[in-house]
Amino acid sequence: MQSLALSRRQGTFIRAPRDAAWSTAGPAVVVRVPHFEMLPVEQYRAIRDSLPSYARVALVIAYHTGARKGEIRAIRRDKIDLAAKRIQLPGRTTKNGKPRYLPIYGDMGPELGMALRRSTQSVRS
Repeated sequence: MQSLALSRRQGTFIRAPRDAAWSTAGPAVVVRVPHFEMLPVEQYRAIRDSLPSYARVALVIAYHTGARKGEIRAIRRDKIDLAAKRIQLPGRTTKNGKPRYLPIYGDMGPELGMALRRSTQSVRS
């Protein structure tokens, strides 16, 4: 069963599962994933720098890993391991149903760090 929640910071609606896993894992790190074709590095940087924070982290993850939109939207704070430089994707979110890891490299580390700090601040307020 899904519930509709309003994110005050972005003014957007997000769908959140109503179960214990959601409440313990916290809110999604990525709410919406914009669609982009493969971009040259210069265009990627220009677009990245012009996006709001919620879309920026989604673009960075997608650009560096090629992860699917559903996989990116399913990323939760407790699945991001900055020390090990990887993001765990549970099997229920992957196309083939098998769990896997996304590597964290390039500008993913700083972007994910900023997103985690923002989500921590929004939970506290």
